[in-house]
Formats: sequence, structure tokens, C-alpha cells
Amino acid sequence: MYTILLAMLPGHLATAARPRSFSPSRVMFKGPTRAHHIEMRETDRERPPRPGRPAPGLPAVPGLAGLVGAIGRTVRSLQSPWGPQAPRVLWRADGRIHLSVRGVAHGGGSELAKAVEAALERHDAVRWAVVNATLGAVVVQCDKDVPEGELIEIVERLEDSSEAPGVGAAGQPPVMNRVPRAVVPVVATAAGLAFAGAGRALRVARLPAELGAVVQFVDAQPRLRGALAGAVGADRADLLLAAGNSVAQSAAQGIAGLTVDAGQRVLQLAEAVLERDSWARAEPQLCISRGHAAAPPVTPERPQPVPPGVVEHFSDQMGMSTAAAFGGVLAMSGSARRAGGVAVATIPKAAQVGRESFAAALGCLLARRGVVVADHRALRLVDRIDTIVIDEDVLTTGMLRVGEVVPVASADSAHLAAAVEALFDTRRVADTVTEGRLALGPLDALSLNSGVGSRLAASLTDRGAVTVLGLAEAGRLQAVVGVVAERASSGDAVGRCAALGREVLAGGIGQSSGERT
Repeated sequence: MYTILLAMLPGHLATAARPRSFSPSRVMFKGPTRAHHIEMRETDRERPPRPGRPAPGLPAVPGLAGLVGAIGRTVRSLQSPWGPQAPRVLWRADGRIHLSVRGVAHGGGSELAKAVEAALERHDAVRWAVVNATLGAVVVQCDKDVPEGELIEIVERLEDSSEAPGVGAAGQPPVMNRVPRAVVPVVATAAGLAFAGAGRALRVARLPAELGAVVQFVDAQPRLRGALAGAVGADRADLLLAAGNSVAQSAAQGIAGLTVDAGQRVLQLAEAVLERDSWARAEPQLCISRGHAAAPPVTPERPQPVPPGVVEHFSDQMGMSTAAAFGGVLAMSGSARRAGGVAVATIPKAAQVGRESFAAALGCLLARRGVVVADHRALRLVDRIDTIVIDEDVLTTGMLRVGEVVPVASADSAHLAAAVEALFDTRRVADTVTEGRLALGPLDALSLNSGVGSRLAASLTDRGAVTVLGLAEAGRLQAVVGVVAERASSGDAVGRCAALGREVLAGGIGQSSGERT
């Protein structure tokens, strides 16, 4: 049912290859019939070629073959990050190199991870190396002039000798710099717009709009798109469909469709740029040391495939309707072009563009707020969420409050707590506030040199204190105060999520149970 548009191909190509012009003899023998009037309207649209212009026939937009070849070469040059010839260097900055390692994203790749770390650290120019299974890479701190090829050779040799599991769909490593890949669809769409505009200006013959929409039809059908992604990879399938659609629409001179695609591609490019910049700002803090850079696998294989979303359900249903409509119109009218027009009208392009634009805009917003989106594909699955887990520790009002008050000596805890509440000012946390013989401020500012206070401060910091203050009376430390972020009530967040028909779990880290809606 997914090949119905291809049925029009032989007839239209033959028609396009045969020059058409007004033919009086054909009109005289047909007589004043409906077919006669339709034929007159068809042939009257065709005019003899003017001097200096190409004769009508197959699309002859100048440079179209060059556009197709350039796009094809670009797509072939962009290898999938987990393909046989994937680029090894995923990121490089401040003497750190991120090298992709296949098979470490699974729990069964722990032995390979240890072997890679040990082998790299034996290199004279390497200070430390640790595998980040979440990113599917090994982070190497090394001298800036170390040859990358030597490190890559070590990783590849260990991969070949390892029995680690292959990379599945859930274990595909994220790409932190997607900008080069996002540029290709933008350039292809812009070139398509230019060629389509030139073709209209020069009045060059064009492909029928129905044939130009074949790529869109493939992109809109989950089964066809899934088959293509399974054959060449998800990322390369996206590039092929984007480039193919640009070529097909430019040959059909579909300026309106290319304009919509251009807006979507520019938004996707903005998302890729902002996510790359967000990662560039966060990487020095996340990978500053061996302990910070290490991460175990957090993406196990799903027990079952990801369920289809609303758009996939709709597209699949429309595919069945398209087949029925195409067959019915073709049987009643005998016109493959009319039947193809009906089929093209059922392509759910608006639903696809809406979801993709929302996901790209969400990615831009998160990146601007400093969120590192390790895998942009997760944002495209938001419509399939059925359970939401909320960590109450991240729901804060932005204000600070007094947490724990720990007495240093055998003082009255209630009296100390009351004194702290009286002196505490959320706007002057970094200052020392005094009242009579009492003073509340940072331990360093109080200049008490108390070993007990330092140990208590470290303990409060480990338990989640944002900052630690000291309460002194007449120059002697009386209590250590932990200041924490003020939590917001989870009721609003839980209520909003529950109103969407989702199951909601809310609780803090370490709690045995949480609020369930």
C-alpha cells in the first residue's frame, strides 16, 4: 500500500519526456466532448519554447545534477557515530579528548571499560583515562600535543579483542556536536529553494507535484521510515530524507513546501548550536577530574520496543486510508494524477512538523538554561510518556532558609534555634549579622579557628547544606547552622501532571515512598 504513488511514475515520465503542443487535428476528431475541453486546457498551458530557452521535457533546472551530486557526497561523508567507520574523537578541549568506545554502554562492557582505561593510562602522555558509559566514550586527560592516532589505535585494538555486546538501539552513543549534521539539511533546503525559484523564473518544465511528494510520503509512514533507518541508521536516514525531499521539491518547484522545511531546518540547527554550546560550558566542570568524568551505564536495553506515539498512530491509519482513497479515485476517474493528488493530501505533514518544532524549541530552551541534553532524540519521545517521576529536591522557590542547627557544646538547642532565626537574613547570608553578644555569619568570617566547627560544617555540607554559618556568643562558637534551599510544594507540579492523564510519583532521594497520583 506504500507504493501507490510509484504507479504514476512511468506514465508521467513518458509524458514529461514527450513535448506537448496544441494539436488542431486531435481536436477536430474528438469533437465537443468533456474530454475535448480538458485536453484543450491541458495543451493550451504548453507554449512553444522561446529562443534561448530549453524545450519542455524532463526538468532541466541548471545545476540540478550538481546539487544532487553535492548532497549525495555530503551525506556519504557524514558517517554514523556508531557505524563501521565512525569518527573516534567526539570532543576535545583543555587537554581532554573524548574517544568513542563501542560496547561500553551496556552492563556487559565493564571488562572492556577497565581494559581501555588501563591501556590508555600506560601511555606516556596520558595522565588519566576513565570511561563514561552514558556518553559511550572514554575521557582522556593528556598532553595537548599527543597524537590522537596512537590513542585511537589502543581503543580499536581492545575492541577487536573484546567480547563486549554490540551496540543496540538503546546503546547508541549521543553526539554532543550535531552542528555539522544539522547544517546539511539547511544547505540542501536553501539550495532547493534557489533552484525551484530559478526554474519558475525560467519557466522550466517541472515534475508533477504528486511525484515531488513521494519522499514526504516515505517520511510520513512509520514502517517505511523505520525500514530505511534500519538499513542505513537513524541519523543517516534523516539526512537522506531531508536531502531527497529538497531535490524532489526543487524538481517539482514546490516553493511553499520548501519554505516550511527551511523554517524547520533552521530551528533544528539552532537547537544543535545551543546544545553544543551548553555542553562546551558544562564539560570542564563535569570532566574536571577522573571521579567527575566517570559514569556507569544508565541506558539498558528496553524489554520491549518504544510504543508508537500519536503521530505514528495517525500516520499508520492514514496510510490505510490513502491506499483506499487512491484505489477508489483511480477506479472512478481513471486518472493516476488525480488519485495521486488525493494520496498526497492525506500526508500528515502538519503533525510531524508540529512535533519536531516543539521538540527543537524545547531543546533550545533547555540549552539556554544550562541543561545538557545528552541525547536530543529523547525530546522527540515526550508524547509517549505515561509516568512522571518528580524529585522534590529540585523543586525549590529560589530562597534560602535555616536547615539544621547543631550545638557545639551542651547548650539549649531551642534557645540556639531561636537566636539563629532572629539573626538569619536570607539577603545577607554572606555577611556577619550581630545583635548584642551574638553574631551569625560564615565560619571563616567569625575567625574562631574551631576544629569541631569545621568537622560539623563538612558533615552538614554532605547532608545537602548550600552553605554553613556559625553562631558565636562573646567570641565563642555556640552552634553550626546549615542553610538549605527552600522547597516548593510538589502539589502544583503533581496536579498539573495528573491533569494530563499521567501517573505521577513524587518524593525525595532516599525516601522509602513518595506521593503518588
